[in-house]
This record gives sequence, structure tokens and C-alpha cells, in this order.
Amino acid sequence: MPRRIRAPRAAGLALGAVCVGAALLQNDAPAWQFALMLAQVLAWPHLAYALSSRSAQPKEAEYRNLVFDCALSAMWLPAMGFNVLPSALALALVMMDTVAVGGRPLLWRGAVAAVWGVGFGALLLPAPLQLTATLSTTIACLPVMVAYPLTVGLVMFRLSTRLSEKRRQQERSERLVRHTFDAMEAGIVLYDADDRLLLCNQTFRLLHRPIEPLLRPGQPRADVLRAAVGHGLVREALGREDDWLAEQLTGATSPAPLEVRELGDHSWRRVLDQRLPDGSLLSFSTDVTDMVRRERELQRLNVERDAYAQQLGEVNARLEQLSQTDALTGLANRRQFDQRLADEWQRSCRHSLWLAVVMLDVDHFKRFNDRHGHLEGDACLRRVAQALQACARRASDVVARYGGEEFVLLLPHTALDEAVALAQRCLQAVDEQAISHGDSPLGPRVTVSVGVVALQLDATHAADPTVLLRQADEALYRAKAQGRHRVVS
Repeated sequence: MPRRIRAPRAAGLALGAVCVGAALLQNDAPAWQFALMLAQVLAWPHLAYALSSRSAQPKEAEYRNLVFDCALSAMWLPAMGFNVLPSALALALVMMDTVAVGGRPLLWRGAVAAVWGVGFGALLLPAPLQLTATLSTTIACLPVMVAYPLTVGLVMFRLSTRLSEKRRQQERSERLVRHTFDAMEAGIVLYDADDRLLLCNQTFRLLHRPIEPLLRPGQPRADVLRAAVGHGLVREALGREDDWLAEQLTGATSPAPLEVRELGDHSWRRVLDQRLPDGSLLSFSTDVTDMVRRERELQRLNVERDAYAQQLGEVNARLEQLSQTDALTGLANRRQFDQRLADEWQRSCRHSLWLAVVMLDVDHFKRFNDRHGHLEGDACLRRVAQALQACARRASDVVARYGGEEFVLLLPHTALDEAVALAQRCLQAVDEQAISHGDSPLGPRVTVSVGVVALQLDATHAADPTVLLRQADEALYRAKAQGRHRVVS
């Protein structure tokens, strides 16, 4: 747009300057006003082009330039003494430009700018009122009065010629598309945004020969589908005609993108229904009878294969679970714990994170078994496991049976104070279970001793994560040595 407007703006300013100059001369205007007008004619077209071409939004910038054109032209009306002929020509030129480029909104913006321009001109370029034009002023206005209508006529002629050529090209394109549609083996039908038939090709008509009289532009899609079902052209709808029609019509706004449909002659066609950006519906169908028969055979084989694969997967999943789960307590076993410890150790070293381990031991568990029997011992371990599992609430925490009556918790991203607090909750949770112990020196209930360790790791730490286990075991040993039933870190 800036490049197209640059030359017309320069020519218009030059012709307008002749009119304005004649009116200024009629009013015996001072020489500096002629100099100002000449500067505007020479500088403004290039300045306007620079402003719009360098703008991030050239179109909006050019709109602003056109509005400024109105203000600049109106500024000279007071200097001309509001001489009717040149004033009307000056305003008409710029107002026609604004309405031609931006319509009514830009016209109103230009009119407001013109009012401001008249006010500014009245302050800067005052002159006595001179409404009538002399012969010389009238003659100076003639080039504008003749050139502008001729220019508009020439532009309209060129535009009309281009439109006629485009119309002929469109007609040729439509005939080519029509011939192409009819030559395709696929059945094609197009409905408008209101689901009324626009066009269909010859293949579609042959597929729907019994209802061909209905296949005319403007026919509602619902009537076409209803007639097709009524003539038995859609076998999948037999016996459920109303339900099938309801499914098709209720999905009109967002049709199924792809489906395979059986026709009345027992052939199968793959139907693609797609809403286009303008809201119209394109339906495209191809013959897939052979493919459907092969697919059905493959489906039967796949069902048998999938059933076997599912059974095999379930067995493998169960084996994997059993290999990583303690059978008695349902917690993670030693194997799973060692793997998670190695993974969390590497992750914590890479990202300089805290990693904590809490190790617990059931106090005087041998005496418990000797007094209550191994079945009660197993039940005791299960209840301790449940208590510990309830304390570890984060998905990343791991609660495992480490061996015999020993349990261990792996706590990623956990500093020492947090790990100690969790260990205290574990100790309290076991106490709250109130499991009777008939031979414990510590009291009538089952208790646990807890050792806690936490390290903030980084890349300088050794690759062996068992250092955490050794330190946790040492802390557990100190807890036992200090009298059991306590947390030591």
C-alpha cells in the first residue's frame, strides 16, 4: 500500500498546490506562506512513504497518513479566506481518498482531522474572508477538476477489465473442476454450511441412481440421507433407520472424520466427511470392498493374537510384580529397593539434591516369635508394614522390607530434619497399632528402633550408594545401644 499511494499523493499535492496557490495569490498572501506550501508539496509525500514503509503495520500507518492529509489540506482553508471553489476541491480530493481506501470509518477520522486542521490554520494562517474565486483562480482549479475524474475513470476501467478477465478464468476453472469431478472414480458430494446440496459428481449419482432426481442443488442433506435409507442404499441402517438418521444428522456439526459404509449392493466404501473452513461439508467415498474383506480376516487373527498377548502380558506383569514385592507384607522387596536407591542416588548426584534413608527394626522380634509363634509374627510384620506405608505419602517415597524384621524407607528430596520428623511419625504409628508383645523388656507393646541418615549429594560423591545404608545401619545400631524404641540420626 505505501508504494501504491506514494505517486498519487505527490501528484495530488502538486495539482492541489496550483489551486491553493492561486487562491493565496488572490488574497495577496505573504511569500512565506507560498514557501511553506512548496515545502509541504516537496517533503510530505516522501516523509509519509518513509513513515508507512518502516512501520511494523504499514496499512495502519498509511491510514494515519491519509488522515494527516485531511488535516494538512484543511489547514490552508483559512489562508485562502475559505474561497469556495479551491476549498471544496481541496477537501473533496482528500475525502475521496480516505473513503476509497478505508471506507466510512476512515472518512469520519479524516473529517475530524479536517476540523482540527481548519482550527490550526485559523491560528497560523489567518486571512480575510474571500468566498468568491476570480477568473485566474477558477482557471487554476481546472486541471484538478479535469484530471481527477479522468484518473478515477481510468482506474475503474482497468478494474473492470481485470474483473472480466478473472470472471472468464473462473468460468474455465469451474468447467475444468466439473469435468475432473465427473471423471473421478470416487464419489464426491458437497453440502453448504446450511447442509444443502451444492454439487455431486457422476460417480455419486451412479451410486445413488434410485434417488438421482433428488440430487439437485439446494436439496437438504436430511432429505438425501432419508431417501437413501428408504431405498435400501445403506445396509448398515437396515432395521434401525431412524437411529442411523439421527446419528448422521446430530453429528452434522462435527461429523465422523472417517467411516466404512456398506451399500445396498453389498459393496463397501470408505466415506470421509469433513467440515471445511467455511462450514460446508465435503463427503468423499472410495471403493474398499476387497480391503474390508481382508481386514475382517486380519481382525479375526488379531483377536486371537491379542487374547494370547494379553494373557502373556498379565503373566509377565504378575511375575515382575512378584519379583519386586515382598510376599508377606506387600511392600517393595530388597531387589526393588536396591534398584530405586541406585536410581535416586544418580539423580541426586546430578542435581545436587538431598537423599534420606530411614532404617527400622522391630524390637525383640525373636522373643515375640518365641512367645506368640511365627503366624502371629507374620501378622505383626504385616501390621508394622501397613503403619509405615501410611506414613510415606509421597509417590516418590519407597517403603521396603529389608530383611527379617527390618524395614527401610527411601526418601528423595528430603533433608535430615524432614527425615527425622517422618521417622518419629513412623515410630508413633507403630505404637498406635498397639500390637501386644508378651515378652518385651520395653513394655507390653511392639516397638521399633529407627536410624536416620540424609545427605545432600553432588557430582563429587562416590558412585556407591551403599554409604547411605551403612550410615543408616550405624544410626540404627546406636538407637538399639541407647535403649531401643527411639529415633537416632
